[in-house]
Amino acid sequence: MKLAAWLLVLGAFALTARHANAKQPLRKLAVFSILFYLLCLMPTSSILATVDCLVERRTYLANFGLVVLVLALLHAVSKTRPRIATGLAVALALSASSLTLHRNETFRSARSIWEESLLLYPTSERALSAIGLIELSEGRTTGALATFKRLLELNPKRISALINLAGIHGDRSGSFFDPPQALDLYKRALLIDPAEPTALYNAAWLYVMDGN
Repeated sequence: MKLAAWLLVLGAFALTARHANAKQPLRKLAVFSILFYLLCLMPTSSILATVDCLVERRTYLANFGLVVLVLALLHAVSKTRPRIATGLAVALALSASSLTLHRNETFRSARSIWEESLLLYPTSERALSAIGLIELSEGRTTGALATFKRLLELNPKRISALINLAGIHGDRSGSFFDPPQALDLYKRALLIDPAEPTALYNAAWLYVMDGN
């Protein structure tokens, strides 16, 4: 996958370099579109592995370059094949509308967005953490507990997961109230970051409640 990404980017740069001095307006526009797309992504994206596999919003501005290229191609086709150009334009408009409606279904809630992220990227720590917090906010403590445990299986040093689990076990009104377990989780978090304020504060309160 990484090799394919490298080859794609290098191929795009090679293509633009080859046609940079082209006399045909369409070729010049193609060079502009490809370079615009890549340059818009460069400040925030990388073909090397990062925290997120893909961040959709970063392509919004970059896609302007692709839209310009598609419109230019349709305009070129319309000069000799107007009916074909019209048919392609209608097909593209319908496809874009259909995809937008489908995407809006995903965007109906924070949960559905993160669930799709987790479906596409099952090992995403950020998606798991977000879903766990959503479960907590909705009062689904059992689901939150399972999600944070799964997150710790992926990354035993994920401090936020340790603290959230400890919070569940430290909640007096909850079904999973277990002060020793909560204290143990806070201690694990403090072994990773001795200055973590939430873990320090809540661990201290657990000692106070225990009369220590």
